[in-house]
Amino acid sequence: MVSSAAHRRRWAGMHFRPVRPLLLCLASLGLASCNPPSSMLDATGQVDLTAKNPRKVARPDGQAKVKNQAGRYEIIPGMSAADFADGGGGDPPAGVGQLDDGKFTVNVDQASLGESAKLILGETLGFNYTIDPRVQGTVTLVSNRSLTGRELLSAYEAALRLAGAALIQSEGNYKVVALQEVLDGEMGTPDLGKGVSPGYGVNAIPLRYVSPASVMELLDGFMARSGTVRATKVGNMILIRGPSAERRQLVDVVMSFDVDWMRNQTSGLARLENARAEDVAGKVEQVFADDGAAAGPNALKVIPVPSINSLIVIARTRAKVNTAMNWIRRLDQESVDSPNYYVYAVQNGNAVDLARILNATFGSGGGGAGTTGDVAPDNQSMDVSIANDTSGQEPPQPDPQGSAEQLGKTDLQTGSTDGSSSGSSASTGSGGGLGGGTGGAGGDGSSSIRITPNPTNNTIVISATPKDYRKILATLRQMDAPSTQVLINTMIAEVSLNNQLRYGVQAYFETNNFAFALAGAKPATNGPIISPQFPGMNFLWGGISNPKVVVDALSGITNVRIVSSPSILVLENETATIKVGDQIPIQSQTAVTDGGNFVNSYEYRDTGVILKVKPRVSANGVVTIELGQELSAVQRDSSGVGDNPKFTQRSVTSKVSVNDQQTVLLGGLISGIEERARNTVPGADRVPILGNLIGTTDNNGQRTELIVFITPKIIRNGEEVARESQDLRNKMRNLSFD
Repeated sequence: MVSSAAHRRRWAGMHFRPVRPLLLCLASLGLASCNPPSSMLDATGQVDLTAKNPRKVARPDGQAKVKNQAGRYEIIPGMSAADFADGGGGDPPAGVGQLDDGKFTVNVDQASLGESAKLILGETLGFNYTIDPRVQGTVTLVSNRSLTGRELLSAYEAALRLAGAALIQSEGNYKVVALQEVLDGEMGTPDLGKGVSPGYGVNAIPLRYVSPASVMELLDGFMARSGTVRATKVGNMILIRGPSAERRQLVDVVMSFDVDWMRNQTSGLARLENARAEDVAGKVEQVFADDGAAAGPNALKVIPVPSINSLIVIARTRAKVNTAMNWIRRLDQESVDSPNYYVYAVQNGNAVDLARILNATFGSGGGGAGTTGDVAPDNQSMDVSIANDTSGQEPPQPDPQGSAEQLGKTDLQTGSTDGSSSGSSASTGSGGGLGGGTGGAGGDGSSSIRITPNPTNNTIVISATPKDYRKILATLRQMDAPSTQVLINTMIAEVSLNNQLRYGVQAYFETNNFAFALAGAKPATNGPIISPQFPGMNFLWGGISNPKVVVDALSGITNVRIVSSPSILVLENETATIKVGDQIPIQSQTAVTDGGNFVNSYEYRDTGVILKVKPRVSANGVVTIELGQELSAVQRDSSGVGDNPKFTQRSVTSKVSVNDQQTVLLGGLISGIEERARNTVPGADRVPILGNLIGTTDNNGQRTELIVFITPKIIRNGEEVARESQDLRNKMRNLSFD
């Protein structure tokens, strides 16, 4: 709803109210001494709506691409009263009559596009308009500050864009059409990230005393910090869009900066590179304290903004701002050797693992023998000589005579990992910290570098000089890359061994004319399906991408049963387990109570198909897989110790390296069952010699071989994950049990 002095109406579901001019102070940034409200979001124009048909953006994570602007010093000239004479709204679109110069306030709550267009375009601004019936959506537009007709039209146009619609002018009339049908305007393509939340919207803030350029420079650092909020200028208005919590912060900054005494002032924004903003602000104020610049009309004000490590300098003359900027530049250089504390929020890896590697690389120790000092009760003393690197690359190795030796063993059958470590640790100084001990000489950094992980919130606290921190940060960002995922496609088949396959599957392929090149065999000349890499026992190693080729070849001569065909997506250097089967109770203990009662204890054993895989991806696309495969079942017509059943088990544990999307075949797991049956006349088998002549003896045996196909596929980004998930859903839809 819109209200004005000459035009006020009341609609169902909409509320009109006049707005007084609101004078806001700059207390949140230290510019004034008054007490502002906790948030100024309610004192601005707000558009909160649901977008329709969002367009694809350049970056799928929804974050803006912002360059590092540390060390930039910018001057923004002030604006005089003449700059605001026209209301800052700009000229109306061509072909449209002069907009009403009156002031309007708007309060539209969840109105449809038709209702909002009738109220704003028709009833308030007096335009003829048409609406494409295909465009649907709702609009929530709130403004406590009065808007001119131009500003109201710009705000409504921005609201339509976020709702998937656009406002265009044609032959003197306005049309509300789908956004896809028009070229993107000043607001650009709506960027709504992964979805539409109720709090996503846009705030329209008409500026009174400062220029849009100065406000945009101030907001630039905050937008780089949040990554999900956007701001743009339309005439003399600032439009901020994004989630409500982050919009609220930027709105408070704009409203605090746009105050009366900022008129005709020149401001400067200095992004510090080395020093802390609070420290430099105090020193600059001391420099100008003696020349009378601390008070009066010619006062120089320096406001630190710690969140973006920047300083805002405000003065009436450009010369004074330039002088302050020069001092800031000098003071920023002086602090280059002073250690500071930095907190790095780990995005993808593990803070403890990354801190170990960084200490081994940049710590003060690392080469010779060292003794571990005392640490705080809440911290762990950690050996920084570690071989596991989440980035896929091994850290630099120290002198072998004093380096840590890692002895580890991985048990894929139980999933447990044990190991021992001996040698020296790279220290970060004497006492406390991560591995805080007195280390030997060596390492890549100085004794002033201290790196401590915080496992609670997965962050790393770094104490270093700005110069050293830039090196650490560059290394840390490379290591803290998104972990590569590997899709492991597995097929487990049981092959019945007959006379042709009496020596196993591999021997059969080697001795017959098939288009396969087996491990240890020469490739066929007519294009081998399987290409060997090196000889190996029970291995078929090659470039086939579909195990069905081998299964179809074996099905022509014997029975082949697909036991299981699991697929699992696992992170690099993580163990994934697939279990398909039953849990069988086994009596493990029997005890006698004081009353003479027997109490039995049972434990459960997994049977069926159990697969454990742990992949590691190299930079050249080779996947190294540690795998454990087990196929177990309860043996029929037999019993073990006591009343417990007897189990049959076939398992294989191996470590293989294959190229991306290359299939490796593991075989040789042969098992057999023999049965003997005697057929004779009842009672005749007891007669010596005659019983053997009358009866017959049948010897039946069944031998099977278990073969395992493993095909890894490297997935490096979210789009590939989504594509693979969709492929799996399509396969599930196409399943048929006819």
